[in-house]
Amino acid sequence: QSEFVRTPKFGVRDAKDAGWRGKNGWQGIDRKTLQSLFELAMAFYMAACIWYTVTMRLWVGLFFMSLFAAGYFYVAVLSLAARFQSSTSDDGAWMAPASAKDV
Repeated sequence: QSEFVRTPKFGVRDAKDAGWRGKNGWQGIDRKTLQSLFELAMAFYMAACIWYTVTMRLWVGLFFMSLFAAGYFYVAVLSLAARFQSSTSDDGAWMAPASAKDV
């Protein structure tokens, strides 16, 4: 016999543990992703406010609504891109500063 010991999957310790079906490994959405999605929702809300401002011909508020919408879209896209990039990068070597001999 070998010394190999199988690691329990989903926290199942023995064959009688019937609760493994509910343990699928999903931990939920973390706070940073939730914040990014909230920023994206606010961006779409501001886009809807721009539409309302144009349909009601409230031209004074159009500039400010556009400014808010552009800001929310900018922040949401950058934060979602950073979340996606950090989850797909393997070692973070792309963030290391270049040495003098590399330049």
